Amino acid sequence: MKKSRSYLLLSALCLVVLSSCSINLNQPGNRVFKYTAPRDAQWSGYGIGSSPVVAGNYILYVAGYHWQNRVYLFVIDQTTGKEIWHSKEPVQNFEVSGDLVIATTRTAIQNLNPGKERTIEIVCYNLKDGAVLWRKPSSVREFEPRIIGAGVNFYFWMPGFEVYALDKQTGDLKWRIQKDSASSPMAISTIIADGDTIYSATPGDSLLVFDGVERKTRNVFSMEKVKANLVTGLKLLEGKIAAIDEKNGFWLLDPENGSILFHEDSGVTFRSLYLKGERLTYIKGKTLHCINLEDGKELWQKAFPGKIANQALISGNHLYQGTAGSDPHFYCLDLTDGHIIWKTEIGAVRGNVIEKDGVVYLSSQKEFLALSGDTGEILWRSAPDQYEPAAGPVLGDNKILFVGQDSNLYGYKLIEKSGTKSSSATDSKGES
Repeated sequence: MKKSRSYLLLSALCLVVLSSCSINLNQPGNRVFKYTAPRDAQWSGYGIGSSPVVAGNYILYVAGYHWQNRVYLFVIDQTTGKEIWHSKEPVQNFEVSGDLVIATTRTAIQNLNPGKERTIEIVCYNLKDGAVLWRKPSSVREFEPRIIGAGVNFYFWMPGFEVYALDKQTGDLKWRIQKDSASSPMAISTIIADGDTIYSATPGDSLLVFDGVERKTRNVFSMEKVKANLVTGLKLLEGKIAAIDEKNGFWLLDPENGSILFHEDSGVTFRSLYLKGERLTYIKGKTLHCINLEDGKELWQKAFPGKIANQALISGNHLYQGTAGSDPHFYCLDLTDGHIIWKTEIGAVRGNVIEKDGVVYLSSQKEFLALSGDTGEILWRSAPDQYEPAAGPVLGDNKILFVGQDSNLYGYKLIEKSGTKSSSATDSKGES
């Protein structure tokens, strides 16, 4: 009987100890601030959120409840984490240029007013106070144009119809180029911009480099060697142009002379393309490839047991790579030969990855995490107050910024030294 009582007492003591060590992922930990976005409607599920954009002391992001089209642009003070302003109209996309913010309103407004439609608009705000400086209707009233860039002008693309530029201060039309033939390089296929330089690819015809200020063609290169039936995407990689086709093959082109630097036939995950110096990495199936652009030869390839996430990060001689979740590990590879330095079980990675001072910051499907770049040790982990992370992190001023599917913005202290946990952390399985 005494032995039985002793066993019960020991069991009870163990339960108390275990419960005291349980992890509450909703504790603030080394959180600097949390901005709670206002909700103008009751949600019945998770929302959406974009990765933040940092412009000086301003943090901008789009978040909300997309099922009811209640998605807005929020502008937050980076020092205090308090709201400066948010848009009154639902927002789809935005771009920051100096003290101006350009945004397009969202489609499906009829969900709020059944049977009615409202013209999609381009709205220009003052970054500092949210004052609307001008608004213009979209050239195709039911669809928002794609904001492709900002320089001297704001540049927009309406796929299949036209490309045009608006004056930043007034919204007046500066120029418009409309599709005029099946091979028109300015309105066919796909377009991207870098400041005032616009790139457009027409399959089997040309790669166009266009000056948006002078409204003139700077270079035109034949793409006859690129046998794609359809160019579905363009991407800038350290001054090079990657063109992807409908079979997920891609060509890496030099925009100065149109030469083909590298080509892969098919199966490439376009968003995985990453160029650092002369090292080009990309994902094909479940294999990560690393190419030396100097001679076009493959340095190494690494096969993974499950689907790999879209984006990798190269920092120094380390390549950090997440997965889509069937393989629950996050990996650090040696960039020289592709061997695995460490792997840590965190589940699927959501969005981009950031490294700062030897610490890797990322979003998993459930949490925000900081890992030692040298060892893979989890230095801290935190969860949004509701739902899950919405996107990958962004580096702020001495802080790391995350957005949750609850539309809230979370700011955390950067960790000063890799390999040691922050002073507020408890253990590798939970936030302090």
